[in-house]
Amino acid sequence: MAAYQSAINDSLPLHQRKEHINTALAKSQGKDSIHGQLLYSKCSLHYALKEYDSLYITGKILTTHSQNSSNFLSLGKYQHLMAYYHGRVTHDTDSAFYYHNQAKNQFIKIEDSARIGRRLLSMSIIQKNRNDHFGAKETLTEALGYLDESLDKKFIASVYNELATNHGKLLNHTDAINYYTLAIKTTASPNDRQIYQNNLATIYMEQKEYETARSILLKLLDSIPAKRSVHYARVLDNLSYTNWALGNPEATNGLHRALQIRKEVDDLRGQMASYTHLAEAYLNKRPVQARGYLDTLIQISRRLAVPRAEIDALKYLMRLETRNDDHKLRYISLQDSMHSVDLQVKTQFAKMKYDDRIKQEAILKLQATEATKNAELAEQQTQKVIYLSLGSILLALSGLYIYFMLQRHKKEKMQEIYTTEKRISKKVHDELANDIYGVMTNLQHNSGSESPEVLDTLEHIYQKTRDISYETGDVDTRNFHLSLKKLLAQYQSPTTNIAVMGLEESVWKNTADYKKIAVYRAIHELMVNMKKHSEASLVSLSFQRRHNQIHIQYVDNGIGMKPEQKKGNGLRNTENRIRNIDGTLILAPEFNKGLKVSILFPK
Repeated sequence: MAAYQSAINDSLPLHQRKEHINTALAKSQGKDSIHGQLLYSKCSLHYALKEYDSLYITGKILTTHSQNSSNFLSLGKYQHLMAYYHGRVTHDTDSAFYYHNQAKNQFIKIEDSARIGRRLLSMSIIQKNRNDHFGAKETLTEALGYLDESLDKKFIASVYNELATNHGKLLNHTDAINYYTLAIKTTASPNDRQIYQNNLATIYMEQKEYETARSILLKLLDSIPAKRSVHYARVLDNLSYTNWALGNPEATNGLHRALQIRKEVDDLRGQMASYTHLAEAYLNKRPVQARGYLDTLIQISRRLAVPRAEIDALKYLMRLETRNDDHKLRYISLQDSMHSVDLQVKTQFAKMKYDDRIKQEAILKLQATEATKNAELAEQQTQKVIYLSLGSILLALSGLYIYFMLQRHKKEKMQEIYTTEKRISKKVHDELANDIYGVMTNLQHNSGSESPEVLDTLEHIYQKTRDISYETGDVDTRNFHLSLKKLLAQYQSPTTNIAVMGLEESVWKNTADYKKIAVYRAIHELMVNMKKHSEASLVSLSFQRRHNQIHIQYVDNGIGMKPEQKKGNGLRNTENRIRNIDGTLILAPEFNKGLKVSILFPK
């Protein structure tokens, strides 16, 4: 088709290509085998022309056509385009992740392994940027299973690079070095290899192995032909910082030159790195100049919405201006807003220990002063402290004993309930269900007396007894994350998509079996309630472990609940199960806007 060939001709202006596409679509009228391809090409042109409303409209037409004609390739490519749109234009990473996942599902239908692996790679990058490093590693491992070692070397190398980055964020420096080395060996792209080499050098810099980092960066800088590029400035900045860390006073010249290049090419993220390194270099010798760099760093970080960079700047400002409480308050506010990611936990505990030590030292100093003034009073007070301490210890031990016994009783009660459920399940399955099945068999083989209605009724009763048996049956608590995945997979259907994040073995480490069973039953109740009542097409479950708490978030886009609507038995049972394991369940229904359930309980 001549119009189609003109439409995909990159040498023609975009508007002219769109006219050819419209002509080809008018002639095709939905009957052509390339109609879906034409619609996707039109969506691509709308995106390139920034005609985003038209992109949505044409996308809906493409979706309907592709679903009716089973053109999963065109639909998957369109959903990939929408993921790219939300990532680059709306900056809505949740929608971008959703569309990447939808595209992956379309490519699974046509067994396009390369595209499946690439979409998983894109999803992992979103997870990494949202600080879900464990989830990102799981997604990347899945991506490796789809990529071909001979055909997809570029993307396999990228997967290794992302795995290294996530390990680095989790402070697993040895694994990070190994994966960066794999990425360097795997890639056939000189540009990508240079990027991976620079990343490898940064790991050595973080470990303060500056000589090793310097050796890598020196060779790398000489191999970059474009001396005014973003990549050249990045390597130059890292090399100059390494030289400064090794005691070279002339290294700041390179830091300034890297900053100048980044300004020329409008690399704002690179400028943040330059200002950070310059501020650190001038912190002690030129504090006024360092303050200027930090102020600029904060301005850019707010413009780009990168709170991590502002936190780094505030750390240096607090060292420069120790009495400025505004810096401390802003630093604490930013830390709280980032939800205390796992990498900050050790720092927070260290701060708590430091504050407690200062407090104890102050108490001891006060006690020593009072003892000097009045020895007799100090002795009396010491005796009171001893008595009070002993009393407190005894009271605390009594409280702990009572608490332990109550918890033990509760655990035994939960185990008794679970044992009873299993016993009932076995009896229902082995006795009642089998007896009903025997009656059905006799009715079917004794002609003349059976009634279709009786057989149907018995079949219904038989299925209900099997359902009861399965609902109260055994739960594999040893491989609990796999049990939950298997449970959730039962509710995945063409009309209901279930997205699960963070469901990994480490979340349930050292969690009591009776709590796992209660959670399993509660999630089962939620999924049954969703299937029966919600009419949801999208369900999201996320699992997180923070400190000694496990947080489960359930969200669907179903019909929700009316404000005056009472909770059914399913939801009440779910609340009771969570309450029995010392947890809380927060229900946030909105009529016609879906249901949100938040579950929080101690491990």
